[in-house]
Amino acid sequence: MCLRAEYYISPAVIQWWEERGRTWGPIASGALFGAGWWFWVDAVCISNHKVPFDQYIPGIIATLALIMINCIRRDDLVEIDPFDDATFCRSRLWLFASYVVSFASIVAAVWVMIAHYGKQRDRG
Repeated sequence: MCLRAEYYISPAVIQWWEERGRTWGPIASGALFGAGWWFWVDAVCISNHKVPFDQYIPGIIATLALIMINCIRRDDLVEIDPFDDATFCRSRLWLFASYVVSFASIVAAVWVMIAHYGKQRDRG
């Protein structure tokens, strides 16, 4: 089975990603995150019925996770100073906690969706 990236993706794309991916990756992900909030706010403004607050909670938690992830400097994760091990461990622990919060936002979104779908099924 051939699972090498070179078989499916152009070598020019792979080279571009290796050279510029660390710069453009966060920009693209931030733009997608902002577009998601833009679409959510637009849908809430256009909607005819009132959207309950519990449907806002997963987005708020995801925004908190994004802020937590962006509080860490990349240098703290890459460079290991043998005389200052505490900074390295703290930054890794903070990154892990922010990933847990991010995963919690996904779980909350699924939970809210199932809860509201269950309420609508019981009424109908």
